Amino acid sequence: MADDGLVRGRVILRRLLLALCAVGALLAVAHFAFAAWSHNLISEPEAIVAMQSAQLARHGWLYYDLATYPYTVCAYMPVFYFLVAGLVKVGAPVLLAGRLISFLAFAGIVVLVWRMVLLYTKEANCALMAAGLALSTQLWLAWGTTGQVDPLAICLTLAGFFEYARFDKEGRQGSLTRAALLAIAALFTKQTALAAPLTIFLLLAMKNRIAALRYGLIVAGGGGLLGNDLNSPGSSASAMWRKPGRMTSSDPG
Repeated sequence: MADDGLVRGRVILRRLLLALCAVGALLAVAHFAFAAWSHNLISEPEAIVAMQSAQLARHGWLYYDLATYPYTVCAYMPVFYFLVAGLVKVGAPVLLAGRLISFLAFAGIVVLVWRMVLLYTKEANCALMAAGLALSTQLWLAWGTTGQVDPLAICLTLAGFFEYARFDKEGRQGSLTRAALLAIAALFTKQTALAAPLTIFLLLAMKNRIAALRYGLIVAGGGGLLGNDLNSPGSSASAMWRKPGRMTSSDPG
């Protein structure tokens, strides 16, 4: 009888968690629908990111100095801008493009939180509770419906940590390489996305120094080479990093 009561209680808890997650998902979609409908800026960073993404889509330049129009400095790395510019190229409004990418990244965060907790605990109820908490996190939802780089950077770092967790728990060798590549992608989305890669490296160093060295070489070496290419005059990538000529205020993009 006690076992039957425990099973019944777990089933009720799972149904309750599923219902709460469904409500949270519907509210998140409604939040995004309002953002997609709105033609006005929702946050101050969104204005700068949208303008610079439009410049990239229209002129092919992203990084300017303060002596040239539009007299702003691009504060972030290029991955988010490239994605927004790609959608703008196929006809999407720049604000909607940024908000769509951010919302998809927010959805990815929720899924990754669910899968990571399930991987570590093997408890479906714990995973559902974690997903519900992620859905109801106001900051993530606010970022996830505005065209800011933060949700994509968080999503990529979480994806990298999830791949590390699969390597740690299931011994999947390919997962460690994917974790390193995702860490590089996160760093080239927002340069401050360092916490997860450093945590992974320290955890690996305590358990498997060879794996830690491999991971560190991929992240530091691959990221360093790519960053050097972006900064090297005359390289194929530096054309998007440096603006050789001047633009005037009569060509606002």
